[in-house]
Order: sequence, then structure tokens, then C-alpha cells
Amino acid sequence: MRFYLRIAAECFICFVFPFMAQAQPVLTAFPKPLQFYCRNAQDSAVAAVTGTVTAAGPESVTVTLYKNNIQTLHLAQRLHYSGATASFGFSPKIHAELSMYKFELRVDTALYASADSVVCGDAFTIDGQSNSVTQASYNYSSKWIRSFGSSTTDAAPSQADSTWAVAQSMTIYSHGAIGVWGMQVARHIIENSQIPVCIINGGYNGTSIESHARDLTYSSIYGRLYNRVRRAELLNGIRAVFWHQGESGYDPAMYRTNFLNLCSSWKTDYPSIERYYLFQTRPGCGIASGQDIVREAQRIIPVGRPDISIMSTVDLPGHDGCHYAANGYIQMGDQLYRLVARDFYVSSDTARICPPNIQEARFADMAHTRLILRFDQPVLVPADTGIRHAFALGKTVTALDSVKADTAANTITIYFHVPSDSATISYGPDTWNSATYEGPWLYNTRGIGALTFHRFIVSANTEDEPGTMDLENHSLTVAPNPFNPSVNIKVAGWKNGTELKILNINGKVVVNLTTVLNNGSQKSGLRQVSWNASGHASGVYVVMLKNGNSKLKQKVMLIR
Repeated sequence: MRFYLRIAAECFICFVFPFMAQAQPVLTAFPKPLQFYCRNAQDSAVAAVTGTVTAAGPESVTVTLYKNNIQTLHLAQRLHYSGATASFGFSPKIHAELSMYKFELRVDTALYASADSVVCGDAFTIDGQSNSVTQASYNYSSKWIRSFGSSTTDAAPSQADSTWAVAQSMTIYSHGAIGVWGMQVARHIIENSQIPVCIINGGYNGTSIESHARDLTYSSIYGRLYNRVRRAELLNGIRAVFWHQGESGYDPAMYRTNFLNLCSSWKTDYPSIERYYLFQTRPGCGIASGQDIVREAQRIIPVGRPDISIMSTVDLPGHDGCHYAANGYIQMGDQLYRLVARDFYVSSDTARICPPNIQEARFADMAHTRLILRFDQPVLVPADTGIRHAFALGKTVTALDSVKADTAANTITIYFHVPSDSATISYGPDTWNSATYEGPWLYNTRGIGALTFHRFIVSANTEDEPGTMDLENHSLTVAPNPFNPSVNIKVAGWKNGTELKILNINGKVVVNLTTVLNNGSQKSGLRQVSWNASGHASGVYVVMLKNGNSKLKQKVMLIR
């Protein structure tokens, strides 16, 4: 409390002290109380002090820097006048650490300006709709976590608020509000990496992705956030954007395109951005139909974009059909932090911190009574048999016979009462909040829910001579799927005479990879080929493996 009272008193006194009327300096740069500076590659920042003395008289200007109330630097410049004016400039540096810096500017011996509680660290932005704003009972705060201006949704108060703040999580659309999971991410950073954090949250509840499109005016969502970052002097310091949106929208089919356009806009306006993080939304409130299409668009957004990471939101506690209690948002922040720590803070905690993502779906038998789903990591199946109702074959939600996991193979096997000829499978229904599916869910060994998927392509099976190729031992594995621009094709059980071709959806051969496949050094066993589809259009392709009369096919999707 004493910290906040001291800052309030300093601001009340007025940032610039009264000085002799005949020699008022004009400051063009000076730190402000609570100001946050972004660290550079040397883990520091320059806190510039520049200005002009507008009337002859004073002989010198000095800047004194204190670190945790201990003087660490004293800089002085003699004033050289041109007529009645003299300019001055200093470039003191502050380090990215849990230290408070104070600046004092004196003209001759008179104190003219002072700024306390200045820090240096990493800055991020949050954007999206209500689950990005997140108001819940989480009263944690820290003097090391900062924000700037107000997250108000109105233009006038947004433009009027130009002061720094200690970030808050129990309020929305107000001065310094950053939300619960944003606060939790920042908390982990300051506790584990020992550097201050700034988060500026520009989310707005009930908004579509289209309404977040680039518009630099204060009347727009994008513009209010942009102008707060600009006035905070952080345009060249934002390290990453956190995005949580998808419950509301106009055109689910355009979601991926709209998000990638947003990324381009952010990169234009915040050129220092290195990473983008998005949450896949959970079935619940929002658009009455098309939620599954939006979630699928979110799932495939990172394809071909190593700078984009995704986190699931299923299997989080405290869900009310639309939002979460504090424990849900806290866990959301915990899971997101691990990705941020991996990317920015050299974290050693990297095992299975991402949500499981489906890689392949194929029938395990010619009768089509067993369907194998392969993920990018081990997946656990809950004991609750209700998981049978989480899947849809084609367009129909189907009660399956049973679901079993094989963690060694990263697969689950779905068993059917009767054979199925479905060409696609979905996980996670498309429902309105009056009938929200609340689990059980698939999850990994760290409790992170698997990403939902919509109409994922089921690979075709062996033709003509079943049994020539061993389906149970993954004769043909293609990943990632979807892909952009390259896909890896693994062939197990290869032998002389095996052909590998890529067909378009009409069955025409577009690439023959047989020579590449057979040029491997191994005489038998596992072969791997990479197909770069840079010269081909987006769409569905068929990977066909053939030996004699036996064929194995798998559909893959190229997404530009």
C-alpha cells in the first residue's frame, strides 16, 4: 500500500516541479512515474532525457539515477546557448531485473523533474473477446506487472488516459486492466525469470474477428489498442500477441484468413513481434452454428507458421457454458505460460506442454469396425464412457461402442457396433450454449486437453489384395496433415517394386516419388520421403503407395 500511496503522491505533486520562471526547460523526453521500458538484446533499455532551456541563465543540467533508492549514476552537461536557448540530452540505461529506478533532473541545483518506480522488461498484448478480458475473483497483483492507459471500449476515455498503471485483474474496461490469465502468465514470468512484465489488453466482449481488423482510429478495437501501445512508446518492443476469440463471428469459413491478416497487421504496426499465441475456443456460447468450423480453422492456423502456437481450452475447470471461474482462467494462464517460457525464457519444461493434435485417421480393418486416430503425442482416454458421444462420423454424432488408448503408439482406437463407411470424423460437437458439451475429453499426460477437430479425413484402406500391406504396423504415415508447404511420408515395410505417387482429387498423378523412395540406402524396412508442394494449389491430395496389386492411400490437405 505504501508503494501505491507514494506513486499517487508523486503524480499529484505534478511530474514537473515548478522552476524559475525566467528559465523554464521544455522536456522532449523524460521517464514518467511507473513507466515500463522494453529490454533490448543486452537486457537493458535507454531511458532518454532530452530537452531545451528556453531562457539564458542556468549553467548546467544533471540527471541522477537511483536503483532501489541507491544512487548508481550521476550525469552532468554544461549548457551551451544559441541565442537564448540551450539543448541537452542524456541516455542513461536501466537493466531488465526486479529493480525500481528513479530519475531526477536538476537545472543547476534546483530539482525540476522526477519519476519513480520505472522498470525494464518484456511487453505483450492481449486481444480477442470476453474470454480475453476475463473478470473473476483473482486478487493477485504485483508492482512488477504494468499496463498503460484504459481498456475502455469508448474512444474518448481511451484517448484521455495516458498514464501508466500497476496492472489489475479484477476489473475490466478500466485503467490497467489485463485480465486473469494475462496476470497469471505475467506472474510466472516475474517469479521464474525475475524480470518485469507489461501487458496491454485490448479485448472486447461479444466481438467477431472481423471487428478487430486494422483501423488506427480510436473508434475501433484495433485502433484503441494500437494507440495505447504507441503512446506507451512500445511499438518497437512488443514481443508477442495473445489471442482469445472465436465464440462470435460472421463467416466461420474465413476465420483462418482473417486471423492471418490480423497477424500481418500486427507485424506491420508492432515490428518487434516474434510470436503469436491463440486459444482454440471451447464449445459454448456465441454463434449458433459453425463453432466446429471455427475451431477447425483455429487448429490448422499454425500449419506452415512456426511463429504461431495454439493452446486448447477444453478440460479446464470452472466452465459455465461460456466463461470460466478464476481457477479455469488461472489454469489457462499456466498452460499458456509454458509455451511462452519455452519460446522466450529458455525453459527446460518442454515435454508435452502443447495440446495433442490429430495427425491421421484410418480404419484398422477391412470391415471398417475399428478406426485408429493417431496424435502427435500420447493421449489418454477418460474412464467415463461418455467420451463415446464426443465424436461425429461424417455429419452425424454417433454413440460409439468403445474408445481405447495406446500411449506407446500415440493412438486411440474407436470401436463400432456396425461397420462405418464415413470419410471424415469430428471431435467436439457444434452446439449452442443451451446444450454445451462439457466432457469428458481426451487429454495428454499433463492434463492438457486435445484440440478438437472437424471432418478430419479418414484415409482409404488397402485395395485389391488386402493383407499384402500390414495396416496395423503403419505401412503409410503422412504428417503433418493439413500441411504447408511440405509433408513427410513414412513407409514401413518397404520392399523392391514399391511405388509412391501423389494424386489430385480426380485421381490424376501430379508427382511421382517412386524414384526418390527407392533410392534410399536401406534395403528394407522404414523409408521416408518429403514432398514440397510449393508449386501446387491448395486442396486435397491423395498419397498412394502401391506394390503389385495392393494399394494404400491417404488423403492430405494442402493449405496456403
